[in-house]
Amino acid sequence: MSNTKIQLIFQLKNIFKRYYSNLPLKQKISLPFLSVFLTIWFLGNFGIIYYFSQNIEQRQLKEVEGVAGLVMQEFQRQMNKLYLNAKLLVGGTTIPQALAAGNKTEILQRIIPLKTSLSLDIVKVIDKNGNNIIDLRNPKLNQVKISDRVVISQIINGVAFSSMITGKELNNSRSILIGATPIKSNQGVIGGIIIGTAINNQLLNEISAETNKYIVAFQNQKIIASSLPRNQQLSWDKFHQKHDKKLKKIKIENNLYIVKNITILALDGTELELTALSPLADLEEATQKLVMIISLFSLLGAAIVILVGYSLSNVIASRIATVTSATKKLAESDLKMRLPVTYNDEVDKLAKGFNLMAQQLEERELKIKLQVQELEETLEKYLNTEETLE
Repeated sequence: MSNTKIQLIFQLKNIFKRYYSNLPLKQKISLPFLSVFLTIWFLGNFGIIYYFSQNIEQRQLKEVEGVAGLVMQEFQRQMNKLYLNAKLLVGGTTIPQALAAGNKTEILQRIIPLKTSLSLDIVKVIDKNGNNIIDLRNPKLNQVKISDRVVISQIINGVAFSSMITGKELNNSRSILIGATPIKSNQGVIGGIIIGTAINNQLLNEISAETNKYIVAFQNQKIIASSLPRNQQLSWDKFHQKHDKKLKKIKIENNLYIVKNITILALDGTELELTALSPLADLEEATQKLVMIISLFSLLGAAIVILVGYSLSNVIASRIATVTSATKKLAESDLKMRLPVTYNDEVDKLAKGFNLMAQQLEERELKIKLQVQELEETLEKYLNTEETLE
């Protein structure tokens, strides 16, 4: 430690000594007690606030960690629903017979109502050679080139399944959940059907409603869908360029979120990145309530401590003042002055010592008075005797 720091410490110590030495006795007694107690009290309260806020945050973080599984389950549920709907479309004999006969009109009459009622973005019917017979799409996907060669290959081999595929449009990519099933006749597989739903805001809103978490979907580091409120999407888009996947918390439009990143592999090997966001508004509100409650208790506790400390110091100071006053009276020859002994503490020990000293002084003064009186009587007798002799 440098000499300058040592000198500064000594200067502060001397200033404190001068200040403390000039304080009244009540404040000298109460100030150290109140300072230590209130410091411990406030530190303890802030420690409690920190512990509970961290505990709530950790619980919410664990909840978000568990959301990854829930989101995957929801995506799998959506794909299973598409698979079942695909099986439903080819059920019966209508579509197999129409496909075998090359009756495209009858297939469309069967498919279009179901496409509308099931809110499908893609309905594709192929023949046994993998050629497109029908390709119905949402207008937003008309220019999207879908990577479905693996899907067609599986269908021709008689495999029914659900998965995710990728579509490309210029520099943008789109992820599509699909259900695929072969169309069979007595001759075997004569074609197949692929139905799909693009991952869009509506789909993510449905999943968010099930998981109670916001979800943002990325393809090649670009947002393709989001369940965030619209006024927050632009800021998130700008923020994503600097987004660290290991980050646990982010701030969007002055709103704090805990995040969890999820990766889903498509059938062609491409990746869909999902980020689940849990708003920390509830945590902040709970923390604010906790701070408010503890602050009120802190103020109440501080007021009680100050009142009790002042009362105790006042009692001690008044008793010491009584001893001081009695000492002055004793110095003014009031030897009958006595102090009450009530609590049997250090002040009362002082009072006992004072009473003993006063008693001894009174006894000594009485003894001296008696001796003086005897001397006066002896002197008077001597004078009388001397007068008689003369």
